[in-house]
Amino acid sequence: MADFIEKVKHGIDKGVNVASVKTREIRDMSRLKNQLGILCEQLKTAYSNLGEFTYDLYRVKNLDQKKLAEKCQEVEKLLEQVRQKEVEIKEIRIKSLEAMGKQLCSGCEAILPNGAKFCMGCGQKMPGQSEKITEEDDDVILIPFEEEDSKLKK
Repeated sequence: MADFIEKVKHGIDKGVNVASVKTREIRDMSRLKNQLGILCEQLKTAYSNLGEFTYDLYRVKNLDQKKLAEKCQEVEKLLEQVRQKEVEIKEIRIKSLEAMGKQLCSGCEAILPNGAKFCMGCGQKMPGQSEKITEEDDDVILIPFEEEDSKLKK
């Protein structure tokens, strides 16, 4: 009976932990996505300003490279901030998945159980996993070649 109660308690603790992690993920993702949206609007405005500025310089036949470079640097700065926010969003997602016993494939971003040797989406080998597959692996069924060939003919 004590074992049953301990299992129930463990299940509840795990559920509370997952809920806490998901709540934190949602809060942080919302904040970052809001910041990313603001940056994207600023980037759109910067592109528009760059286009107008370039056109104005073209109209007066004075394509001043230094002034154009300054405007382009503003765009590059915003692009870097957007990339950084995207990295932060991905890091939060990875931490959340790890807390729930899952991992993210770096190739196709499929969600996989911890300990997966290969991605079920794209087949990429997961980092930290050995390449050798043995008959003892629980998640691998080895079929002898002749048997596999006869199954394909059916």
